[in-house]
Amino acid sequence: KIKKPLSKTELHQSFHEIFSSYNSNDDTPYQSLYWSPSGGTTSLFKHIPSTIHENALQRSSLTPLLTAGNVYSSKTIQANLFDNGSGSGSGNGGDGGTMYRSMEIFQDLAIACHGTTLPLGWECSNEMVVKRCLDFRVNAIAGSPSRLCSLACYILSKLGHSSSPATTTETTTTETTTMVQKINHWRKQKVKNIIFACEPMHDERASFLTRIFPNVQFASILGGAEVGIWGVCLPGMKYNSFLYDARVVSVQVYSQEAEEEEEHSGSKEQIGHLVVTNHLRHRFPVRNYDTGDLGSIVPASTICTDMKVLNNVCHAVKNAQWVHCDDYHRSQPPKKNGNEKKKKKQDDDEEDSLVRGVIFSSRAGAGGKNDTNDQFNAYEHTLHASELIKVASSMLVDKNQQYCYSKPKQNKQSETNAKHDTVDDDDDDVK
Repeated sequence: KIKKPLSKTELHQSFHEIFSSYNSNDDTPYQSLYWSPSGGTTSLFKHIPSTIHENALQRSSLTPLLTAGNVYSSKTIQANLFDNGSGSGSGNGGDGGTMYRSMEIFQDLAIACHGTTLPLGWECSNEMVVKRCLDFRVNAIAGSPSRLCSLACYILSKLGHSSSPATTTETTTTETTTMVQKINHWRKQKVKNIIFACEPMHDERASFLTRIFPNVQFASILGGAEVGIWGVCLPGMKYNSFLYDARVVSVQVYSQEAEEEEEHSGSKEQIGHLVVTNHLRHRFPVRNYDTGDLGSIVPASTICTDMKVLNNVCHAVKNAQWVHCDDYHRSQPPKKNGNEKKKKKQDDDEEDSLVRGVIFSSRAGAGGKNDTNDQFNAYEHTLHASELIKVASSMLVDKNQQYCYSKPKQNKQSETNAKHDTVDDDDDDVK
C-alpha cells in the first residue's frame, strides 16, 4: 500500500532542515552542489539542490535511451533554442538570474551522445537561427513548442514574401530566390528531429511544425527540479508517453480519494498522482514525492510499439556504462549471496523490467499564468515565446500577398495553437 506522499512544501522543508543542521557561517553544505530552479511557490526553496556527481550520473543514465531510441547520435547537429535563464525570455520579470537549466541540459545530452550542438538560445533572432542552421548543416532543433512555432512562423513568412512582385534590383531578387531555395531544401530534406520540453506539444502545434518541417520526428525529455530529468519520449510515441529506467526512479500511482489504496504499478487502468522516488539522490533525498502530475504506469511495450526499437532500448539500458561507475555502486544496498542459477534468471527478467512506461493525463503547472498548482509553472518561462508567435503571425497578413495567416484564438493561458492550412510541401511557393 502506498503511504501518503510528500508534497512539494514538505520536500522543500526537508531540504531546509538539512541546511539548518549546519552552522549558519559554515559554507560546507553549499559546496559541490548543482542548483535547479523550481516553481518558487513555497517560501523555503526556489532552487533545488543535488550533488554534482548525482546530477551528472542521472543525466548519463538517459544516454542509452536517447541513442538506442534514435533521438541523438554522432550524426546529430542540433540547434538549441532553449532558455538559459539569463535574459528577458526567463521568468522573474525579465531580470534573468533564474538559473533556468533547459539549454544546458540539452547541450549536455547531445554531447553525451557524441552529437554536435549549437547553443543559440531562446533570444537568438529567427533570422540568425536560420542563418546558423544553414551554415552548420543543422538536422535537429531543440526548444519549447512555442519557440519552435515562432521559428516556423518566421520561415513561413520568408517563403511567402519570396513570391511577392520584385521591387528591388534583379541581383537582390536572385539572392532572395537562392536563399529561399536553400531554406526549402534545409527544412524539407535536412531537419529530421525536433526535441521539445518545458510545454505540452499540442496536436495543433505539431501539425503546424510538420507542415514547415515535413520529415521531422518528435522526441521529448521529462523532468523537473525536484526529481531531475528521468523520462524520454521517443520518436513515434505519443507526446504524453515516456520511457524510464527503473534503476534511476521508481514511479507509483497515488489516489488522494483512497489513501489506503493498494499500489497498481503495472495497471494502466489506474490513473492518479504520479509519486516518484529518485534512487540516485542521497545527500538531498527525493523519496515518495508527489509530482502533482496525473497519469498511469504501463509496460514499455504499451507505449513503444516498435518492437525493434524497444528491444534495442532495453538491451542498451541493461548494458549501460553508467551503472559501472563508483558513484552508482556506492548508492546501492549491499547484495546478498544467492544461488547463481536464481541470479541468472533474475538478470534475464531484469532486462524486460528495467525499462518501464508512464502515460500522463495532465501535467502539473502547465495550465497557465493563473494556475495555482504548487508545481512548476511553465507559463512563466514561455509567455514571451507565445508573444513572439503573435508578432510572427502579424507578419503574415499582407494585402499584397496571395495568402493570409489565420490567427488562432487565445485562451486564458495564452496557449497558441499555430495553424496554417495552405502550406504545400510539394511546392516551393506558399500561397
